[in-house]
Amino acid sequence: IVNEQLPIILEGNHFSEMLSWCEQNQDIAPARLAGLIKVENNGHFTNEALQIIDRYADKDYVLDEIGCSLNSFVSIGSVIPEYENRMNIYKTLLDHHNPTVREWAQSQVNSCKYMIERELLREAEKF
Repeated sequence: IVNEQLPIILEGNHFSEMLSWCEQNQDIAPARLAGLIKVENNGHFTNEALQIIDRYADKDYVLDEIGCSLNSFVSIGSVIPEYENRMNIYKTLLDHHNPTVREWAQSQVNSCKYMIERELLREAEKF
């Protein structure tokens, strides 16, 4: 039975092999893997996402791929709760040991705040 939550390449819990692939191909593999994995689960970064962030945040596009995955969502009704959830997830990285991650997380928090303010205004205009 195939797990519908995971891309087929990650089926069977081969994440450690994928990390080895990243070690051997550091110019492109970490960003590719970051774009394939599930990055959020129940309001937290997944262990896989955190491992990639810890190991490869300084590689091109890794944080961009994680951000794209996290910021892609569908909402019925107000999107404000989704932005608040995303903002809280990003806040968990504000004290990360890597300054690149801290700066990226703060930028994402600021972006979520902006989107919340924008949506509050848009919703106020509707009513």
